[in-house]
Amino acid sequence: QGIAMRQQIHRLPQLSVIDDSYNASPDSAKSGINVLTGLKSNRRIAVLADILELGKESKQAHYDLGRYAAKAGVDLVAAVGKEARQIAQGACDGGIQAEHFENNRQVEAYLESMLRPGDAVLVKGSRGMHTDEIVSWLLEQYQSVQ
Repeated sequence: QGIAMRQQIHRLPQLSVIDDSYNASPDSAKSGINVLTGLKSNRRIAVLADILELGKESKQAHYDLGRYAAKAGVDLVAAVGKEARQIAQGACDGGIQAEHFENNRQVEAYLESMLRPGDAVLVKGSRGMHTDEIVSWLLEQYQSVQ
């Protein structure tokens, strides 16, 4: 059990949510993916938002993260933000389903239509992307039982 917003696992009646929304770097995002793929679940879904302040390395780092998610065993990627388009591309090139979204509300609508009982969801992104909003929505929508 992580501390708040740092790989904190919430076990809900129908799914597990990994809240890793405090901040992000390429390495911490990979760590979050490793936690996700280590959970027993039906499907592993990664919600990955922009990692800010990467400078000229940003495009490649985001693409590599998508490839990493595919290789690690993530089943589905929902990428949110301008730079995250590269995450979705890397995941698709790695052979898994990935969708790109402009904002958190679009991700929530997508998750609402896609989530099934037994799924595990990682939420990860830079603080400036406000991915904690997605976590709050998931916890409210799927009723925490902690």
